[in-house]
Amino acid sequence: MNVKLSGTEIDALFLAHEEIEPGKYEEIIITCEAKVGSEDIVEDQIIRQAKAPFKMRQITQTRVIPIAVKCAGASTIFVIEFEELQKDSYKDVVSLAVASESLFEIKPPVPGICS
Repeated sequence: MNVKLSGTEIDALFLAHEEIEPGKYEEIIITCEAKVGSEDIVEDQIIRQAKAPFKMRQITQTRVIPIAVKCAGASTIFVIEFEELQKDSYKDVVSLAVASESLFEIKPPVPGICS
């Protein structure tokens, strides 16, 4: 779902469930920025997107995980997951730390994905 807000636009917004102990789950918001071609992943943009859900009245979750995805060739996607933001300290965030990054090649190739 694409979300347009006054200060930013989030390409996709997801609700995830993390099992924090057997049988006990916590909801997490995941924001996603999608890039194609020569577009750069811009940290300030990702930070604005990650902070935005905390300003939305209907969002009650206390954690946001920002991710960015970028086409890296035909049927190849580069994914960066950043460290999560916490509701009680998100206003102080001025930079992001990379939690993980992966390169995925879709086989067989899927027409329309990074082509």
